[in-house]
Amino acid sequence: RDEEVWFVDGNIVLQAHGVAFRVYQDIFALNPEVFAGMFSVPQPATVETFDDCPVIHLSDNPNDLRLLLRVIFIDKEHVLYRRDTQFPFSVVEALVHLAHKYGIKDILDNAL
Repeated sequence: RDEEVWFVDGNIVLQAHGVAFRVYQDIFALNPEVFAGMFSVPQPATVETFDDCPVIHLSDNPNDLRLLLRVIFIDKEHVLYRRDTQFPFSVVEALVHLAHKYGIKDILDNAL
């Protein structure tokens, strides 16, 4: 269970290499083409749950996924978009990789 990206009222759990992130599925419904790749990842035949929420297993690095989810769900000021802020290459690389993988054009464009 991730300490940073875990919303007690979230309704879906994204799990990457044993780290669980509880988030809101509604954001995915608002942008279905953006997150289609996330839900096209093959899942087990039986529906696994975690705290009564369906679990989506992802193969991503949990630290990279945490960065992406922070931008999506927590960073309301979108610090990523401020041109006066410099980020370590590892942060930008992780965001570019996952934004490209999942088709999140807004984050990809701003990370570049």
